[in-house]
Amino acid sequence: MTDPLNSMRAHLPLDGIRVVELSTMITASFAAMILAEQGADVIKVEPPGMGDPMRFIGSQKPGLSALFHNCNRGKRSIVLDLKDGADLSVARTLCERADVVISNYRPSVMARIGLSYEALKAVNPKIVFCRITGFGTDGPQAALPAYDHVMQAQLGMTAAQGKAQNKSNGGQPFHIQHAICDKATGLMAAQAVSSALFASERSGQGSRVDLSMIDAGMHFFFPDGLMEHTLLDDAATQLDPLTATYAVMEARDGYFVIAGIGDAQATAVFTLIGKAHLMSDPRFKTPAARLMNIGDMVAEMTATSVDQPIADVLAYMEAHDVPCCECLSPLQAYDHPQLAAMKTVATVDHPYLGKVRSVRAAARFEGQDGVSHAPSPVLGQHGTDIRAELEN
Repeated sequence: MTDPLNSMRAHLPLDGIRVVELSTMITASFAAMILAEQGADVIKVEPPGMGDPMRFIGSQKPGLSALFHNCNRGKRSIVLDLKDGADLSVARTLCERADVVISNYRPSVMARIGLSYEALKAVNPKIVFCRITGFGTDGPQAALPAYDHVMQAQLGMTAAQGKAQNKSNGGQPFHIQHAICDKATGLMAAQAVSSALFASERSGQGSRVDLSMIDAGMHFFFPDGLMEHTLLDDAATQLDPLTATYAVMEARDGYFVIAGIGDAQATAVFTLIGKAHLMSDPRFKTPAARLMNIGDMVAEMTATSVDQPIADVLAYMEAHDVPCCECLSPLQAYDHPQLAAMKTVATVDHPYLGKVRSVRAAARFEGQDGVSHAPSPVLGQHGTDIRAELEN
């Protein structure tokens, strides 16, 4: 049977690349979905029974949750019991014929069932094998299970978030309210796999790509989240982090976020709150001075509510080229004219879920819509077709 996703993949960069995904939960699923969005044929191998547990987390119709859908669009699903000899043989054949294998199973498990990188490379020298772990393969925590919010705590994210968000109660740790480490790991895995595929095409030799949530999370968090812990020289001046340059301010009918560092921008902001005289204050006279004293500047801004409608504030800020946006709810964000103009979020029909919101892939390739709005698979939906393909 012809794969209906073929026409959606056509002419995308990874069209013709076969990816086999052996995983559960977000990290590897998200990585493989990004590859699917860029044209790869992704086959998700799921265990019998419930399949990927993500199918049952959060809002759902029985057996297919919103979370699973959002991490598995554009894939095909086959159910294989890797403890069963016949099913394991199918899995091996799938992996041996693939261009890429992505797994977040423990390395010892993959080795025990004959699906290690070494075993697969012996049959397919060009294979790219992406191994995703929680804490890596070395060190005292290598064998421990890892989930996103556990990793946030390990990396100092919950402490940093609590320090910024809960000053009144001494900075009690606070989770970032989405799976930032899972998704960062998935993004980096997809990028690394693409690089490894490029190298494989040039050299004729595949490679193993190792990613851990602890490495990826730290790499993602470090540039701005840990900037105040980067300079170790005693002569370095430790100042406020990047987030301190933004102020959440209150208008008559809601809240808005604003940043005004340039001279014209700062003048506009101080004028809005009736404090134009502060532009002659030595702390705020130049962009460098404002950055050095950003805490004081934001304190001046947030000490005063703006007795104007949000719409008037936004129009004023736009006229003065000041970065500013209303604090929207998710429902308001979906309906914003900018997202509508960009066609970022669409309402589409899913064959099982009915009408669903779907987000476009961030990367848009010239002349291609891609498979962003392709459906996620029902458990085992494509098993018969995939088995038939292996017989050809």
